[in-house]
Amino acid sequence: MSGKKEVQNSVESFQRFLGLPVTGVIDKTTQEVMKKPRCGLKDILDNKATRKKRFTLQGSKWSKNKVTWKLLNDNNDGLSRKEVETILENAFSKWEAVADLTFYKLSFTSKEPADIDVKFVQGDHGDPYPFQPWHKIYTHAFYPYNNQGSSGDVHFNDKFNFNVKEKSGVSLLWIAIHEIGHSLGLHHSSVQSSLMYPTYQGNKDQNIHLHDDDILGIQSLYGMSQRKNNVLYEKQFIN
Repeated sequence: MSGKKEVQNSVESFQRFLGLPVTGVIDKTTQEVMKKPRCGLKDILDNKATRKKRFTLQGSKWSKNKVTWKLLNDNNDGLSRKEVETILENAFSKWEAVADLTFYKLSFTSKEPADIDVKFVQGDHGDPYPFQPWHKIYTHAFYPYNNQGSSGDVHFNDKFNFNVKEKSGVSLLWIAIHEIGHSLGLHHSSVQSSLMYPTYQGNKDQNIHLHDDDILGIQSLYGMSQRKNNVLYEKQFIN
């Protein structure tokens, strides 16, 4: 295969995965998406022409349904610990409401280790994925893997200013919901209105809801929530 053909195939795969018009060239629409801030995890590109099921599973999950989390440090944005923890509680609750999962917050002073550690970091911060100054990457997370060590951990790039109330800026809630999805075993979705879409979509307010595709993905891993008034999305497909 020629180098030109390989590039074309790669561009087509990228466009197909992100739900863009498949042209095989880096057109204006593709350029605009490529310039958007995004999640630090790489995409799993699907070369198939069509997919009814748009969510992608990473391949690991938590072996239990009760998962603990802890906010390890403060941030550079002047947000109080209470404000950040409230946002994180809201983010975890979005997934808890639709899947058979229960999340428990541990105090940062607790000596008990949490399953998911959340922290604000910058640059080279001790894992293989440093936040480079030129990257428009707000955060990254680790999959459940073997349920030990850094499994499930979430790192926010403290270079950026996150907000918890304003209608402008980077929504901490939106970012947190997305990264927790990775912490639970979801990869990126090709549905543009999905919370698991790889580029930052943001929201004009804090009334953020999971897309049907997000719910279908998480329920395929953990089943539906045992709470009342929940819908099982099994065997449904998002067009």
